[in-house]
Amino acid sequence: MDELVFLIPALAGVIAYFIRGKLTRYIPFLVAIVHAVITAHICIEPSQAIILKNYIFITPLGKIVLGLISLLFLIVSYYSIDYLKNSNYESEHIYSSMLLFFVSAMSLAAISDHIILTWIAIEATTISSASLIYLHKTRDSVVATWKYLITCSVGISLALLGSFITLQSFMEPEKISGLLFSNLMAYTGAINHYGS
Repeated sequence: MDELVFLIPALAGVIAYFIRGKLTRYIPFLVAIVHAVITAHICIEPSQAIILKNYIFITPLGKIVLGLISLLFLIVSYYSIDYLKNSNYESEHIYSSMLLFFVSAMSLAAISDHIILTWIAIEATTISSASLIYLHKTRDSVVATWKYLITCSVGISLALLGSFITLQSFMEPEKISGLLFSNLMAYTGAINHYGS
């Protein structure tokens, strides 16, 4: 059930994209309520839960981050209703769907145990939030979107490079089963510290 924390916003994002009209502005808030309930369920669980083997592992830090994401999503989606009512956007469906995709990707990044899946989720947050920046479709929003994409892409590229370097720093990489944070933590003593 815990994987619903990122699957429901993603599915709702697809639905919100194809729905036109005033109903679109209410979808993120309804999904935020469901997201908060699922997040509360995840945070109340007494032990660390392995949901999908080798891909998702909810740590105590992941629960905190997921709780913050859910709280902020609830607040933002509530205030988005009035924001969209007072604006004359023809693209409310894009705002709602990109907000939902953003939350889905953020939630996946918070509970992912696989290094590359985390990287993909963070890249997805960049793309969906760039669409939110470009929402006004003015010259300034185009400039801001490109600056945001370039800045984030450099950081995300360095993160991917860092992931590969981390794997190469292990003395016996064949003992590591996959690119999992939980497995890497077990082998931290094997990391070559380069002079430390």
